[in-house]
Amino acid sequence: MSLWMSILLIFTSVYFKGGDKYLELKYPLIAFWIVGPLATLWFLKKPIISIYLNRARSQVNIVERFLLKARTHTFSFDEIKELEIIEGKDSEGAPYYSCQIEIKKSTEPQTITLIEGHSQEAVLDSLNKIKKQL
Repeated sequence: MSLWMSILLIFTSVYFKGGDKYLELKYPLIAFWIVGPLATLWFLKKPIISIYLNRARSQVNIVERFLLKARTHTFSFDEIKELEIIEGKDSEGAPYYSCQIEIKKSTEPQTITLIEGHSQEAVLDSLNKIKKQL
């Protein structure tokens, strides 16, 4: 996204320096300035997820890293209620798969999405790797 926004800034400066020469770029630039920051915000909301297993303590640590913060979930192996693949559809109607872990806490169950994507084989492979480690 930083590359996208950098190129957008370069083309915007070319547009303003070029004067009447680049009038045909006006509407595409407006569209890119609307879509670019919105897409950047959407991508920044998506966490990078790391899973750490501590067999000595029988604990799982799931770390969700965002741009400016990180959230850590720590629980024991016994608290894992379910590890499953959820099948759904994306905005265009194509199949979309997500591997979710459900943790039974004392107050309420918590669900964390670990892996998601369009490839069922890749998500299933990741699920099997996680199950094998547990």
